[in-house]
Amino acid sequence: MHIIPSAPAKDQKAVVNIALILSVILNLAFAYAFLQNKDGKAQPNISANGCPGCNGEPNNDQQAKPSNFTLLSPYIAQMAPDDFLEKQEYFRASYYGLKQRINDTLVKENITAGIYFEDLNSGAWVGINEREKFIPSSLMKIPVAAAIMKKTERNELNLSDPVTILPDDLDYKYGNLAEKGYGYNMTIIQLTNYMFYHSDNTALRALFRQIDDNDNIDAWMNLGIPYGKVVPYLNGTNQTLFVSPKDYSNILRTLYYSGYLKRRSSQLLLLLLSKTSFKDGLPAGVPENVTVAHKIGAYELEGTFYHHDCGIIYTPHEPYILCVMTKGMPPEESNVFIRRISRIAYDYVTGDEGNNPKKQENQKANETERRTTGSGIEDWITGLAYTLSRSRENLTSTIQQ
Repeated sequence: MHIIPSAPAKDQKAVVNIALILSVILNLAFAYAFLQNKDGKAQPNISANGCPGCNGEPNNDQQAKPSNFTLLSPYIAQMAPDDFLEKQEYFRASYYGLKQRINDTLVKENITAGIYFEDLNSGAWVGINEREKFIPSSLMKIPVAAAIMKKTERNELNLSDPVTILPDDLDYKYGNLAEKGYGYNMTIIQLTNYMFYHSDNTALRALFRQIDDNDNIDAWMNLGIPYGKVVPYLNGTNQTLFVSPKDYSNILRTLYYSGYLKRRSSQLLLLLLSKTSFKDGLPAGVPENVTVAHKIGAYELEGTFYHHDCGIIYTPHEPYILCVMTKGMPPEESNVFIRRISRIAYDYVTGDEGNNPKKQENQKANETERRTTGSGIEDWITGLAYTLSRSRENLTSTIQQ
């Protein structure tokens, strides 16, 4: 047997010292890498098992890339972490508390009304009698204006084109343009402004002559109310149109997201709607510095009043649609009621009703996530992806057996 001689004690001690030095160097290297990672200076690119593209929440010094959160809204996916955490509470999904408050008001005052509310950030909505049909009256002036704008986009009309007011255009029921008589010219943009600012019927009639049935149908369908759905609402010989608050909200949403018109056209119509002479109703329920793009409608049929106000309320972080349609109340009483509903909605959305428990809970949750973001979130996503991957494997194995 060949015996290997043992190393001298002096050499063994040198080997131990070298090992200790290497251990210290490695520990320092790991500590340095950890501190860099913790401070957000260098973030590893982790690809979780079974979850390609799940690289975790980016650190605070980086802009989130769409590829990090490919299944989320692009608007959300591109936010930096602090920006997301600051704005997360503005994407709420539940408005049950708001519905309760509005319903309590309706029951207490015994009012017949249809109400629709929609958060334009999240799409969450609540309604009370939101599908009940009402005579919209002047609310339908927006589709006419949209049809006009579409023709200008196709260069079939120009906003500066003159339109001669004819005797058949005169309508004294709403607005004061009819008092000026006929035979004079106004431009299309002037008529559109009059139609919104004063809800003027004479301006409506003059503009309506500039479009045909196809233009009208096209506007209706692309603003979210299929023309075929409108026809059954026609009431016999009077040809009175009925629309629900929920139906009508499609028009406002389509303008807000510019789903039918070009952006400059949608912007123009909403701008005109935000500068009308009607300050009661929805605008009266919010602070003066809050923009409200809205349209009123008023009509009387066989002694029954219909009065409505529908619009977009541009709160700083949570714009929303609010459409209130009433039946059986004179305009003065209806305006008081609509103002009250507008205030209830605004206070609920902004938290001005006092201590808002939901906002406090969100703030605590955000602080917790802020502390974990950029440190342990990658491990959490990796672990979750691995667990899901294992679950899929186990399920596949069970099925095969």
